[in-house]
Amino acid sequence: MVFNLSWFVHFLLYYICWIACIYYAAHEDPFKGPIITLCLFSVQLLWQLIHQKPCLKPLYFALGLMVLGGITDTIWLRSGFIYFTANPFGSSASPLWMLCLWLSFGFYVTVNTEYWLHYYTIWGLLSLIFIPMAYWLGALPGAMVLQQGSIFYLYLGITWLFLMPSCLYFYNKYK
Repeated sequence: MVFNLSWFVHFLLYYICWIACIYYAAHEDPFKGPIITLCLFSVQLLWQLIHQKPCLKPLYFALGLMVLGGITDTIWLRSGFIYFTANPFGSSASPLWMLCLWLSFGFYVTVNTEYWLHYYTIWGLLSLIFIPMAYWLGALPGAMVLQQGSIFYLYLGITWLFLMPSCLYFYNKYK
């Protein structure tokens, strides 16, 4: 029962974080989404500790994915492919709310899909489809603006087609 409840808790908290970050970014508030995300992320870490489940290695993966996601988003931003609203850094760097989303996503992936983390081809294909879809869903309410239109989704998908399996490979190799 704890496994199913753990899965549900992480699933629910991740999506609350995602919605909060997108909602507040679309409403030009750069800090409420990240604050909510970091609070809920702390609950997830505490949940893992209380239930004696892996915490440190998923945290390292999440931090690494946050850095990698932040770098790629900054490249997209500086290349003129995307504009993030509610970004206190302007066009210099990825906004805090995107960094928090990558952090939350990385932790969610490692704690909720542990069995599937060795299926790199599946993760690549899922990333090809669902990461561009997440950006599209973020652009709908205005949390970001795609400057180059739909070609950006292709670049984004192809980038993460390779990056996500690579990240998971290193996670599995060094965990």
